[in-house]
Amino acid sequence: MKNILHIIDSVEPGGAENVFVDLILNLNQEEYHAVVTIPGRGWLSSRLDELSIDYHVIPASGSINFQYLYSLIKLIMHEKIDLVQSHLFGANVYSSLAGLLTNTPVISVFHGAVDIAEGEKLLWLKSRIIELGSNKVVTVSNSLSDEVISRTGINRKKICTIHNGVDTFRFSPQPHNQLKDEYNIPDKGFLVASIGYLRPPKGYELLLETAYKLVQEGKDIYFLIAGDGDGEYKDFLYEERERLRLDKNVLFVGAVDKPEYILNGSDLFLLPSISEGFSISTIEAMSCCLPVVVTRSGGPEEIVSDDIDGYLVEADVAGLSNKILTVMAHNDRKLIGNRARKAVQEKFSLLVCMKKYQDIYEEIFQRKH
Repeated sequence: MKNILHIIDSVEPGGAENVFVDLILNLNQEEYHAVVTIPGRGWLSSRLDELSIDYHVIPASGSINFQYLYSLIKLIMHEKIDLVQSHLFGANVYSSLAGLLTNTPVISVFHGAVDIAEGEKLLWLKSRIIELGSNKVVTVSNSLSDEVISRTGINRKKICTIHNGVDTFRFSPQPHNQLKDEYNIPDKGFLVASIGYLRPPKGYELLLETAYKLVQEGKDIYFLIAGDGDGEYKDFLYEERERLRLDKNVLFVGAVDKPEYILNGSDLFLLPSISEGFSISTIEAMSCCLPVVVTRSGGPEEIVSDDIDGYLVEADVAGLSNKILTVMAHNDRKLIGNRARKAVQEKFSLLVCMKKYQDIYEEIFQRKH
């Protein structure tokens, strides 16, 4: 049995954190033993506790943290780690360094371009460390691969794309009206769901502007945003909702444990992102047979076939509002939804995703021996 060390430098809910948990739970447990480390308490630690998954807490704050590096090396040696699987830019840097110093293979995963922005300190040096210390660099979309290469200079030969996967049994069509009852939404009201952490790349101000336009036009429409957040951006969104007088039509419900419940109680899924590495929430919605309207923001273009299994629009109010109105007016939502679920089952299932990671593991182990 091979010992795999799973590392991430975030504990808040998001796509990377969900993939982190999926890998721990769904890789072949007869072949791989998971050793888990996270940087502190938060949503992720609660999720691991709920699943009875043991983990090490190694604080990772600071731009250069030699204690964190030392602790990783110590853990790798003590647990006799055969391979390190890391997620997000900071963890990728430290894991690559630890891999170099312990002669341990490393797979680094990039989930979005936000961590490699032009203002990132010592980006060139950190990128060289990842390139030298990682046996494979995984990105969650082809568009993200291009961004990683252009911003970091990491050799294209070392990079591959593995799209995130969704549990199609958990995310299956089970429509209900309870959600509308819970939030006092009229039965005939059109409910649009968005799921994702409240941060600027998600483009929620665009959703608010779109909601305002449609409400002003007299549409019986409601928007439910499921996702937590903190800081100035969250405050800005709440202030904008109040300014636009959308308190009854736009609902912020915070983080949710069962996104499938939200999706199955809604009429449409909306992704208003400005920048998106992939979008797990989009494939979760599609797996529930829910029509999706998503922006051309990077990853979604590799998920949705426009006007076939969903709708792609530009990231502006006109594009979003027009397409939402089109979906509201048409009676072919079930047809689009069925096509969407079929596409997810064929290309974005958890089974497909896990097999691709395991194939990389075996390729690395074979080279090592």
